Amino acid sequence: MALTKAHNRMIANASANIRDFGAVGNGSTDDSAAFNSAISNLAAQGGGTLFIPIGDYNLNNVATPMSSHITIEGEGYGSLLRNFIGGFYNFVSNITWRNFRIIGYRYVWSNADNLLFENISFENYDPTAPASGSSRFCQIVNTSRVRITNCYIKNCQYGLFAGDAFTGSTVRVNKNIIVEGCTIENTEAYSYPAGLNIADGTEVILKDNVIRNIAASVGTQGYGIYQGDNTVFSCDRMNITGNLIQDCQYGIKIHAASDLVISDNNIENTLVSSFDAISNFGDLDPVTGSVPENVTISGNTVRGDISWRGWFKNVTITGNAVRNAGRGINTYTSNSGQFLEYLTIDGNTITNSDETGIQLQDTTYATISNNTIINFNLNNNASQFQQAGITAYTSTNNIYVYDNIMTNQLATGLGKFGVFFHSVGTKGTARKIAYDNIATNVNLTSSAMTTPVAGTWENAEKIYFSAPSAGGTMGTVCVDEGTFGTLSGITGSGSISTPTLTVSGASDMSIGDYIMVTGAGTHRIQNISGTTITLWTNLTATVSGVIVQYKAPTFKTFGAITA
Repeated sequence: MALTKAHNRMIANASANIRDFGAVGNGSTDDSAAFNSAISNLAAQGGGTLFIPIGDYNLNNVATPMSSHITIEGEGYGSLLRNFIGGFYNFVSNITWRNFRIIGYRYVWSNADNLLFENISFENYDPTAPASGSSRFCQIVNTSRVRITNCYIKNCQYGLFAGDAFTGSTVRVNKNIIVEGCTIENTEAYSYPAGLNIADGTEVILKDNVIRNIAASVGTQGYGIYQGDNTVFSCDRMNITGNLIQDCQYGIKIHAASDLVISDNNIENTLVSSFDAISNFGDLDPVTGSVPENVTISGNTVRGDISWRGWFKNVTITGNAVRNAGRGINTYTSNSGQFLEYLTIDGNTITNSDETGIQLQDTTYATISNNTIINFNLNNNASQFQQAGITAYTSTNNIYVYDNIMTNQLATGLGKFGVFFHSVGTKGTARKIAYDNIATNVNLTSSAMTTPVAGTWENAEKIYFSAPSAGGTMGTVCVDEGTFGTLSGITGSGSISTPTLTVSGASDMSIGDYIMVTGAGTHRIQNISGTTITLWTNLTATVSGVIVQYKAPTFKTFGAITA
């Protein structure tokens, strides 16, 4: 059968042209038999390339086969496979789709390997009446080495769904996934839509994509990028970087992912009242049963909150530009006993928050440093902890706040305090330290307490009383640093001119605490490893089994108020 059109790429591949199998390409003639015959012919030869010249090929909603080592290649947008409903493709490998347009439904790849989708334009053929199971450009189950690059995907529930929605799985089975340079938009006809839904995967890269107009038809569960659920799915080694996410109900939402990087994304106009631009659910990893760990959120520009819940360890939020948020950067959990542990919030700029700029709840071992917070409490919230640039609220312990700048630049700025420390802690004494912060047009430090009774305090820190009275004072100032609390029965041993102290127990101590070692001076804790404590300064004498106790701070009132 003679070729209807010569083409250099086709000749180089020495494979097949769909027109050689009887395809007409006029948009109305049923070309499904020609397509299926061409794929079967290539499969019988062990694979090859099916060339789709410019034309409108109606596949008439007929299920289409796919075999290993098959490339389908067109001439760009003008090469159209219409009503290409796809199907379930099992145990295939080395599949390439390149340079053509699809008006279709759903493609599920199971137990597959080495899939490439490049320069594909996909549009759901009936976005107003999605069938059971929903439309999606690509779904992968137990599949490795998948790359989707420079594709345009429109009007489906998911651009990519990685996971088994049919049976579920508690094993990460999808590996080496790259989605890069794609545009994914418009999912209004569906419940729980997402531009990219990576439920299950390891070694995942989502890079330089544009995702917009993702909104559920019912409710508010529409996501730009969504990961996992709380029962069967999780990810690890996942990198979400350089994406533009616009006009979605949520930006990026995570369930459980370890070794996660979210960097250099631009998220605009999240559409729900929670303002979540980057957020998570704070679930245990259903695969390992452990707390997810090692998360970096850096260099993102967002309109809305960066909100991270408990049940995570080792989270770094750095160098982000956050604006027009509810609470700019915040941590919390709704479940008793859950803590976010080891948190760093550094070098972020937070502008125009409805409430506080940075708020911590249910967090232990956190460092808040080098952040600039401009214009906060724009909603004029009456609660003190929402009137501050930085708030350590309930169930927060071992919190270090330093070198931050908090300012109100608006004439109507309603923020009142730089740093607010609530007195409640759940892991022993609530230790909170603030120093070297700068506040303009607001008071530097506030507390609901009339007199500090907990925490670690630095010299010159001020507490402005929440309810000063006539004849009283405005506040109190620390004139001698120290740590409140009691160490019961703790002894220590160490050598003169060394910074190492071995103690009988260190469970009630924290880095940054001030302690007195009987006969060997007052010191500050630099590091704790088991029962070995490293001090900032050397012991002044050799001691053995001496009493170790906290060194309490000293406060003095200031600002007498006329009676």
